[in-house]
Amino acid sequence: MKKTIVLTDGRAPRELIRALALRGWTTVELPAHPGLGAGVCSHTDMLIARIENRIISLASYADAVPALFDDLYSLLAPHGFSFTLLGDEVTEKYPGDARLNALVMGDTVLYNPRSLSEGLADAYLAAGKRLVRVKQGYPACTVLPLGVGAAATADRGMAKALASEGIRVTLIEEGHILLPPYEYGFIGGCAGRLGDTVYFTGRIEDHPSYGAIKAAAEAEGLATESLTDLPLVDLGGLLFIEV
Repeated sequence: MKKTIVLTDGRAPRELIRALALRGWTTVELPAHPGLGAGVCSHTDMLIARIENRIISLASYADAVPALFDDLYSLLAPHGFSFTLLGDEVTEKYPGDARLNALVMGDTVLYNPRSLSEGLADAYLAAGKRLVRVKQGYPACTVLPLGVGAAATADRGMAKALASEGIRVTLIEEGHILLPPYEYGFIGGCAGRLGDTVYFTGRIEDHPSYGAIKAAAEAEGLATESLTDLPLVDLGGLLFIEV
């Protein structure tokens, strides 16, 4: 029987943590990286990358929160996962805050070479991925993958880049997603996919582009589900791992 592990921001609403637990999932709450800015210091897509059975993070993060990596190792290593820690310098401001932030769409990885760790880019190449340069420094935040060939985003630049790769794009209204202390967050940061369902941190039904998002997901054979009745909140995404 498979076990589901979900990684999320350690500051996630308690209602969300309870909802994850009620589904029988093991939740790993990520502590803050002391070198990142307050808005994203615990965001999954800033702290953890996954390439198949390989977990990639930052050496500075492991040094700051060793207990987290002890937990991850005990959960994942028995199932064949390995761990790589990158030595990149991390800063509060861009580009030093986005060393792990890339958008993976099947065998294509959209990334900004100014910000992404060279070590992570090399790891994607070694895994047979094709790298596509984009201007957006936070591609994983701004885009919600809907399968390999479709995505939703409010970022017109990313929409153009995705479309040029043959990916069907649903352009949505920006905003309506919380990300304190910023004005708003992003669609990629408030969701995660497990199996044939895309789960959202809050009520996706309240987003003005919900109809378009739902239709695009259903066209790919995916359902949408709100995990809480709270407003959508950008946590850097929900990273599901089945073992």
